[in-house]
Amino acid sequence: MLLDLNLVSWSSTNVLSLALGGTVYLWNASSSSIVELFELDSPDDYVSSVSWMADGHVLAVGNSLGVVQVSGGKIYIIQVSTGKLAVRFEYVGHSMEKV
Repeated sequence: MLLDLNLVSWSSTNVLSLALGGTVYLWNASSSSIVELFELDSPDDYVSSVSWMADGHVLAVGNSLGVVQVSGGKIYIIQVSTGKLAVRFEYVGHSMEKV
């Protein structure tokens, strides 16, 4: 099975996001500091994609349980300055809904 993963994203503010398993890390290239942004709740879940918004302050994180599938996916929008969940979307039936 071929998985389409996007586990690295470079922001316009010079911060690299990296997903390893269910954990997302941030590396600030200017200060060389590394922080763990968050870890997914389920041990069976893993991060399948990370992508910075154009302003470099908000990171979108997609995850999947077991197999990368649109129907099983969730999208987390994290406010990077606080490390807190700003909004989460999940597929309900055939449409993406804010939860």
